Amino acid sequence: MIETCKRYIHEFHMIEAGDLVIAGVSGGADSLCLFHILNNLKGVINYTLKVVHVEHGIRGDESKEDAAFVEELCRKYGVFCRVYPVDVPSYSAKQHMGTEEAARILRYDALTREVGLAVEEGYRPEQIKVALAHHGDDNAETMLFQLARGSGIAGLCGMKAIRQAQGGFFYIRPLLWATRSRIEAYLQSIGQNFCIDSTNSELDYSRNRLRKNVLPELEQINSEAIRHMNQTAKRLERIEDYLNSQAKMVYKDCVTQKERAYEIDVSALKQLHLALGEEIVKMAIYEAAGQKKDISAVHVESVLALCGLQSGKQVSLPYGMIARREFGKILITKNSTSIESAGDGAQATGYGVADRKYVVTSQFLEELKKTGKEAKISVDGGEFTLKIMKFLGNLEKIPKKRYTKFLDYDMIKIGFTIRTRCPQDHICIDQAGHHKKLNDYFVQEKVPKDQRERLWLMAQDSRILWVTGMRIAEDCKITENTEYGLLIQYSGGTEDGLQQTT
Repeated sequence: MIETCKRYIHEFHMIEAGDLVIAGVSGGADSLCLFHILNNLKGVINYTLKVVHVEHGIRGDESKEDAAFVEELCRKYGVFCRVYPVDVPSYSAKQHMGTEEAARILRYDALTREVGLAVEEGYRPEQIKVALAHHGDDNAETMLFQLARGSGIAGLCGMKAIRQAQGGFFYIRPLLWATRSRIEAYLQSIGQNFCIDSTNSELDYSRNRLRKNVLPELEQINSEAIRHMNQTAKRLERIEDYLNSQAKMVYKDCVTQKERAYEIDVSALKQLHLALGEEIVKMAIYEAAGQKKDISAVHVESVLALCGLQSGKQVSLPYGMIARREFGKILITKNSTSIESAGDGAQATGYGVADRKYVVTSQFLEELKKTGKEAKISVDGGEFTLKIMKFLGNLEKIPKKRYTKFLDYDMIKIGFTIRTRCPQDHICIDQAGHHKKLNDYFVQEKVPKDQRERLWLMAQDSRILWVTGMRIAEDCKITENTEYGLLIQYSGGTEDGLQQTT
């Protein structure tokens, strides 16, 4: 086990002499295996090892016992250990997100803080390696999770063995080659017991369902299923790297940057293989956005679809961006919608490829907040009125009317779209962050199929914030921590909660 891991570390140049390795150790089997291997190899490769343990504050005394267990282990082997106590439940409630996501964010925050301390001690960022205990089974789960979400090739590549963070340090995964069964066999061979996180058996979490229900079934079909999936992830990563390198070579022939706009030459794009064309479009969207987060395959496909449409058609993209067909080009720009004086209010409009879409940008919302004005958005069959107000703390006075809602401004301030439904739509249904497909929600509420297409939705990509005339997303509700709220009212609804037909 140790020798195989050593070869894997050398293969990906994960650790060099003089490095500082910060290992995240929870006390579970995976992280204890990581600890023992890194502790064995530190004298061979000549690096310094430190341990970080994050006590999540989720499981009460059980969680504190895990922290004490890790501290005692580190004392036994003379390895520096720092425990970071965090309050995941409070953070989860305040940020309106699921426990799993909140725990992940706070874990990485603790590791990043430890990196900052190491830089203060004199380490260069590139010398700092944050070791994570993800293994082959985790990678298989990630592939299945991404596949279920409709990810492209990049998502199906799974986890990377080594990845440089924005701060210049590196995340490394020395156990990505190993299976969970091999890890447990190694711990048994050295007589090392480990902590068991009781939440790992809860099927409320998507990854737990994959781990407990899906992967065992795949292994029944083929006992080497997990190994084969990891091999496929490696092949897909090579394909992704190749496509990316080819796209970089022809990118300038297809895309031109002019001021704030990125122009894609449709004729040049059509001459490329579709796979290469998708890569070009994805790169252009990334460049326009200045980041990759929240940009998915569906956004790339929607921009590509503009190639076959007439001039004037457009689609909305994350971060208030618009892709618009203009004669022989597709322009990707930040939405220029702004507030214009119109009596007591203002109007914001935009048009989608198939259905009308009304885009409200972050700039628009910030201006509303600053001026205290109302904004009116005329839609087919009715009108939306928007106003941003300071929340005075009285939860009892929040409007409970079907067509008037008050949403936490922090949860919608990046902007949103008012539109009709799309296939991938989903809505948050509880404070734990669980989501339900919008179609399943419609079935539950007994909304007739022919009427579902006519409901106006307030959405951020496929995330639904409000089904007009019905519920708002649980993670958008006002809480005692809310500072500002968005008051939104729809005029034009019928008794059954549907938009008027024209």
